[in-house]
Amino acid sequence: MAADNTTGYHPLTANECRYLKEGFLADAQCPGLRLVINKTGQKRWVYRRQVDGKLKQETFGYYPKLSLTEARDKWQDLRGKRNRGESTTEGPIYTVKSLCSDYIKGYAQRLKRSWKEDERQLWLDIVPVWGERQASTITRAEVITHIEAVATRGDRVAMLLLAVCRKVWNYALPRDNDITANPFARLKVIKGVCMDVDERVRVEERPTRCLINGRDERELKVFLTMLPTAPMHQDTRDILMMQLLTACRKGEVCEMSWDDINLRSGVWTIPPEKTKNKTEHRVMLPQQALTLLKGREGREGYVFASRSNVGHIRGDSVNQTVSACLDHFGIKPWVPHTLRHTAITGLSMQGCPEVVIARIANHKRNSITSRYDHNPHDEEAREWLQKWADYLDELAAG
Repeated sequence: MAADNTTGYHPLTANECRYLKEGFLADAQCPGLRLVINKTGQKRWVYRRQVDGKLKQETFGYYPKLSLTEARDKWQDLRGKRNRGESTTEGPIYTVKSLCSDYIKGYAQRLKRSWKEDERQLWLDIVPVWGERQASTITRAEVITHIEAVATRGDRVAMLLLAVCRKVWNYALPRDNDITANPFARLKVIKGVCMDVDERVRVEERPTRCLINGRDERELKVFLTMLPTAPMHQDTRDILMMQLLTACRKGEVCEMSWDDINLRSGVWTIPPEKTKNKTEHRVMLPQQALTLLKGREGREGYVFASRSNVGHIRGDSVNQTVSACLDHFGIKPWVPHTLRHTAITGLSMQGCPEVVIARIANHKRNSITSRYDHNPHDEEAREWLQKWADYLDELAAG
């Protein structure tokens, strides 16, 4: 619980300002003057006053750069302006649109390689909704309602939007006197519900699914047979087949960029920001995957660009397409991630060593030996992925 000194209301002292750890201190000598400290340790001077029957507050300086004496002088100046009917607000007042624009230009473009994705998310889900609103008026309740609406397109979509908005409002905190808290802070999404990160919810894990059951490969054969005629766009078919050929995650395949592919050497290098464990992953492409990619040459940017040519095909779009086409395959329900399970299981059944499977799946090994093993296992990964791709061809041919 935040500490305060309102019980024994008295003039502030320099020592109290210096040693306050969290909460706020009110100054009896200057009504409306407070020193507020957040969980990060930042201390700011706040002037609270009634405006049209509503309590307003604005930040006008930071401690210790602005001392107690200087803060009282500033408070006197602000109070005088208020009594004369003058505006006490200093510095820019951000609309949500201008704030998002300033964040992209002043922060994301300078420090993030993925800034275009931040811009896409903000202009898709934030600016159209709140663009003309003053940023400081966005409430936590509004945020939760909006994030849950976005979560209907997938929890991950909502979580990524939360992450971007947290950065945007954190960027604004020291730049907008009226923004005193981040309404996106400490929120998460579980099964479409937006809640505080400290709230614990027991969620039943979704059972894993694989198209190979023991030595029974009939479902995998059905998938390979029915995929070419499935009622879906060829882009989606290629994404699913690329998943099965490489054992990569759906999101990694959807975000595949021509800049990351070397068709001559047959290597697809996934940069750290696109992988789950944030480490670079070199995928040794089998000939079948290279043939698929060569059939898509002549495009720029993303291999699986969206039909509007703005960004790439979204993972949730692939999920929705697969869900709508399940009857066509005539097997138990499956999702795109099932294909990663299937590829890794198939490699294991063929005798692929565990260390090579971990290399192909881009899983970190936690054994002591792995810390001393600096062999990248590239050639072994290429050999086994080619064996797996050839096996899929044989199974499809029947």
